[in-house]
Amino acid sequence: MTGSLALDARHENAARRSRTWRSLMTPPMIESSDRGFTINKSLGWGMLVTIVTAAFWFGTRDATQSSAIEAQTKALNALAARQAEDRQDIRSNREELAEVRRGSVRMEQRMIAIQETQEEAARSLEAVESFLRSYLGAAQ
Repeated sequence: MTGSLALDARHENAARRSRTWRSLMTPPMIESSDRGFTINKSLGWGMLVTIVTAAFWFGTRDATQSSAIEAQTKALNALAARQAEDRQDIRSNREELAEVRRGSVRMEQRMIAIQETQEEAARSLEAVESFLRSYLGAAQ
């Protein structure tokens, strides 16, 4: 068992040395110099890819939203035109209904006049009938 513990300790030391050596060999990602800030090539490419990806994503999202807004605007305009047509139809229906009501009132007045004429004719016939009865009754 002591042999395996010594082997584990050697591996840990080697790993520590390897990490330390790698950190010494890897240049820093961002350096400050007299020319300004300098970034590492891998960081630069990562930033470039991130910016291009973000621009592409925002561009497609903006285009999608713009087309959706345009479609909704067209639908809204179509609904507004339909609403204007419906209002015009309602106005014309009201005018036609008013004309029908006026015609109905005229028809009702004519019917009343016809009924009065009929009642007058019936009274006249009753008067003629009673006259004829009295005349024929007196003649017999």
